Amino acid sequence: IRSFEENNLFLTKGIEVTTKDEIGVLTGAFNDFMESYHDIAEFKKVIEEDGSLSEVYSRIGDAFYGLGINTFILFEVMKGAIRPVFPTEVSDGDMYCNHEIMRDSGLCRAAKTGHTISSLVFRRICRQFYTDNGMNHICLPMIAGDSTIGVVQFILANAEETSDFLENKVKIGR
Repeated sequence: IRSFEENNLFLTKGIEVTTKDEIGVLTGAFNDFMESYHDIAEFKKVIEEDGSLSEVYSRIGDAFYGLGINTFILFEVMKGAIRPVFPTEVSDGDMYCNHEIMRDSGLCRAAKTGHTISSLVFRRICRQFYTDNGMNHICLPMIAGDSTIGVVQFILANAEETSDFLENKVKIGR
């Protein structure tokens, strides 16, 4: 910890774990946290240097693909409307929400409230998501300042896919 205070600790190097007791476990957890923090800080730097929003959306989408999360849509919220921005081409068959949200972003519960919306918690939490297809969804709002500027919608087809997603979510949260 003193090395960290004195700026002698590289975020990716961490602290040497020399014991297997509680202090060793705590040190290992601290190292994991610092590595995740470093990765997030680096990602933030990279997207801040992107030349356009479409580059940012593409980079975020590629990051999800890299985590093995393949069924999602990034939506942009602007001027009361919502539109898919990644993947850049979304067919009607790939949309799991009422198409009216495209004209009125207030119908999108995640965009309206700024809260995570998950049918894993409550099946019919969002009246705009078509639940008769057997799919689950998790919608995460993207917030800038006090406004929702976008929504990431993850589509989960079955129990295995849901389990894989939640495992990756835990990795992201570390």
